[in-house]
Amino acid sequence: MDSSLQQSKGVVLARADSIDPRVAVGEIHAAFEGLELSGVLYFASSRCDFAQLSEMLHERLGVHSVGCTTAGEVSGHAGHGEHSVVAIGFLGEHFQLDSMVFQGIRDCTPERIADEFERAPIRVPSPSFCLMLIDGLSMAEERVSAGLARALRDVPLIGGSAGDDLDFRETLIARDGITMSDSAALICIKTDLPWSIFHSHHFTATDERLVITGADPARRCVTEINGEPAAEGYARAVGLEVDELSPMVFAEHPVVLSIGGEYYVRSIQQANPDGSLTFFCAIDEGLVLRIACGHDLPGRFARVIDEQRERVGELGALIGFDCILRRIELLNREQRDEVGEILAGVPFIGFSTYGEQINGLHVNQTMTGVAIGRAA
Repeated sequence: MDSSLQQSKGVVLARADSIDPRVAVGEIHAAFEGLELSGVLYFASSRCDFAQLSEMLHERLGVHSVGCTTAGEVSGHAGHGEHSVVAIGFLGEHFQLDSMVFQGIRDCTPERIADEFERAPIRVPSPSFCLMLIDGLSMAEERVSAGLARALRDVPLIGGSAGDDLDFRETLIARDGITMSDSAALICIKTDLPWSIFHSHHFTATDERLVITGADPARRCVTEINGEPAAEGYARAVGLEVDELSPMVFAEHPVVLSIGGEYYVRSIQQANPDGSLTFFCAIDEGLVLRIACGHDLPGRFARVIDEQRERVGELGALIGFDCILRRIELLNREQRDEVGEILAGVPFIGFSTYGEQINGLHVNQTMTGVAIGRAA
């Protein structure tokens, strides 16, 4: 057993270093045994039989449970790991949880999402915050986030898009033992402990402007930048030829969009044979973006932890939705161990995502999350 139990009276964190559902469920159950939980949140490698894991975990624990598949797991015990299951149990003494599922989201509208929420019997006591787990291949994050932000009004929302270890075949979520694709789960959490919502990236905007002069937002495809084929316009802006564009170039030179005086990251997935660019999020025609450059990802990771300690005091848990592109950057720069040392001993739990949400926005190359203070 390697379940790295961390307990702070308010929450309990566990990690099972196995993708065998029976073994993983046994280790997580052992970590939570004897505790009165109001619910469990879990993130599992897609190499695990997720449907079996989810059903067994819900039956064994007998409490409300919500989870998803990942592109890697993150914890204070193992840093950016893989082929594992991480879980957080919320103690009933300090937490109230409620949840709902939205299905058939690939063709949804924000209005439909808001209407389903308004008609659902879900309770959102004040003050609360909400977490969202969503099918990372649905291409529906923008619409679901926008609809929920409209319905939730002033209630903060953060989330992560489920992954499948970069196979890009199937990403899954589960609620109370039932596994689904083409779906999103919303978890509303009320606690008497201090908490703080955050989002963070390590990029700064340059003066290089990209005007989107042709786009198909539904396909997340940009056809023209600055009046020329998108790949040519982007390559020119970063000082390269089109045939030099690569996933690493896109990871090191994403674009950012200014909203309310703050920059949010928009990442490129690939250059296409027709000269267009496919993004990891929807890009509308007429937007003005800027090329961005990154600075010290490990250092920014450490500052996020310090900032959350300043806001909530001693950390009971830090739940993070961390973009897969950040993990790839750490691996390419051989900085994963450095971040692992920063996370060592921190009650961190999360996963590498295919996208991140903060209130009504879907973003990339970002970490969104919530810090929860430690119970006395």
